[in-house]
Amino acid sequence: MTVPHIDNVDAFLWCAVVLVVLALIAIVIACLRPRRRQGRAPKQWRHSVTHSASQWDADIEKIRSSYQAGDITETEAYASLAGIARSFASERLGTDLTSNTLLDLNRRHQVSNKEHFDAFKQTIAALYPPEFADASRNRAASEANVDAAADWVESLIGRWIA
Repeated sequence: MTVPHIDNVDAFLWCAVVLVVLALIAIVIACLRPRRRQGRAPKQWRHSVTHSASQWDADIEKIRSSYQAGDITETEAYASLAGIARSFASERLGTDLTSNTLLDLNRRHQVSNKEHFDAFKQTIAALYPPEFADASRNRAASEANVDAAADWVESLIGRWIA
């Protein structure tokens, strides 16, 4: 019994055939996949632009009270305050900033409402150390407190709405 001999040309042809078949399968799969809708509805944020400063302040006070009552941790309070600042700025600017990092915000070229956007970036930057840094190693994190952070967010909203 002899084993058929496969030379380099035969091996090349077999590889080419296999690659073509795999490419055709990939094309068929890509054509059969459901397509994403192009015009997705804009994300709805928690507040509407009709909310007054006092309504935003009430949410901030709720976070402050929850922290003081021990219902949430200090880190959770900072994250919630940052969330309020991000939601507020998102609504005012008409764009979703809720998941942008500080680096994303610093890279963003905001033409309209530049002064308010800069104040928003400063507020988020001030919230970063107490939210993320180790207070034993970071002076800004160790000196921050939830009451002061709540005041920062209230100030941002108050200046923007005024």
